[in-house]
Amino acid sequence: MARPFLVGCEYAARTSAAARAAWLGTVRSFAADFVDRRVDYRRAIATLDLPVLLVHGRQDPAIPAAHCADAAAGFPRASARWLDACGHFPHIEHAQVVNGWLADFLVGRPAPR
Repeated sequence: MARPFLVGCEYAARTSAAARAAWLGTVRSFAADFVDRRVDYRRAIATLDLPVLLVHGRQDPAIPAAHCADAAAGFPRASARWLDACGHFPHIEHAQVVNGWLADFLVGRPAPR
């Protein structure tokens, strides 16, 4: 499903070989950090006393569903919502559903201090 705003905003520059290489380099660098420091990150996450909503597409080819489930288990106050027939971009692929979940999650919650 093509989205005009994705194509209309510097699409050629964002999809060039240099842009793809920069994105891949960035992902590799923070992925290594997440692996090397995973114990520290998990310890920090476990202390976060805030509600967290995770939304994941069951057919995401980039992030396995098990990673989302593990992340949700690490937060004391997390809830995970799952979308079938959805890949890596649930906020685009199922915008109406995700926006509804976000509204339910955010409305009526006091701002953290």
